[in-house]
Amino acid sequence: MDLFNIPKLIEQGVYDVMMWILFFPLTMFRMIASPRQTLRYVRLQADNEKLDTAFSDAMRPALFLFVSILVGSVIAPDTADEIKVMSESRFGSVIFGSWASNMAFSMIIYCIVPLIGALFLALSRGEKVTRDSLHVPFDQQCYIGGPSTLAFTSAVALNPYVGSGTTGLILFCAAVWLIVVEYIYFRDNSPIGPLAALGLVIATLMTSIIIVALILIFAFSAPQVG
Repeated sequence: MDLFNIPKLIEQGVYDVMMWILFFPLTMFRMIASPRQTLRYVRLQADNEKLDTAFSDAMRPALFLFVSILVGSVIAPDTADEIKVMSESRFGSVIFGSWASNMAFSMIIYCIVPLIGALFLALSRGEKVTRDSLHVPFDQQCYIGGPSTLAFTSAVALNPYVGSGTTGLILFCAAVWLIVVEYIYFRDNSPIGPLAALGLVIATLMTSIIIVALILIFAFSAPQVG
């Protein structure tokens, strides 16, 4: 590495982090307050992708979801007892062996819903499933996943202080918001009717829950060798 480039790399790194700190809450607020307009914004940014001007006033979708997961892990970290129990399995010991592997696994889990949502949208439009056909829908789903992830982790973190009633209310509001926004996502991006859109919302969430459950069972039930 050229030593003369190190100051520039540090400067760029600091600037990028500051931009994350600025645009993460702004993007979160836009998504929560105006989900339909924000999802349209994501779709429009696809035209600017090749010009390197996409998302100049917001966070990029995958990064937005990742930072949401990162903030959630800080708000509601796994307890020592939880880590001990989950590390007893072969894959659990690998997942919780380092912060990087834990975050990578969390990213995979939280990306299941965006992937399934993008896949079902492409199928509902009769499109061939390709990287290009899934790109914009997946980006939109990442924007949907950010507030949902943060709401879930915040509810877990607040539970010891506010009680199960308030926690349940937070989770209920988050679930209603998620269902409504997923409905908007399917209605605005495909030619299907209201009932079909609602059916796709249910199918997306249920399929994702089943896949996540199977992954967790597989990851944390396999005993360690030796």
